[in-house]
This record gives sequence, C-alpha cells and structure tokens, in this order.
Amino acid sequence: MMPKSKLALTCAAMILSGYSLQASCEDSSSSSLEDINAAIEARLEMEKKQQELTHTLDFVSDERGERDSLLDAPIKTDDAVTYKPSKSQQSGSNK
Repeated sequence: MMPKSKLALTCAAMILSGYSLQASCEDSSSSSLEDINAAIEARLEMEKKQQELTHTLDFVSDERGERDSLLDAPIKTDDAVTYKPSKSQQSGSNK
C-alpha cells in the first residue's frame, strides 16, 4: 500500500498537470494541429516528470521509517566494491 503522503503528492501532481493542459486548450478557441501537438507533447513531458518524481519517492522512507523499496531492490554486481590486496600483503602471504 502506498503511504498517504506519497499518494497525496502523486494525486496533486496529476491534478495540476491535467488542469494546466485543460486550461491551455480552453484558452485557444480555434486550435491548429500544431497547437494540439504542442499541448500533447507538454502533457507527455509533465507525465514523464511525474513518473520521475514517483520513482524518486519510491526510494524515500515512508511515515514509519521503513525502506522497503531499497531493501527489495536488486543488487547490481557491477557496483560492488572488490577487494584487491596491496602488493605488500600479497608478498607476505607467499612466504
């Protein structure tokens, strides 16, 4: 279940993006094809920003302080730090 603060933020962003698109379409009584395409592209850009915001919020702890999304995230092996012993440690182990 989504935390209340995240749900409220997501709903507010979706309402605001929909309102701005509606307002821009209502302002022009005779819309050309270019205007309609520009409005659609603006809406897609807003949705993309909303998805980025939602994705970012997935990694923020919720009200209880849990970090479920971080714990459930897959481990990337290419990000792991590998241990390389120094030359002095290698020569010491060969003796």
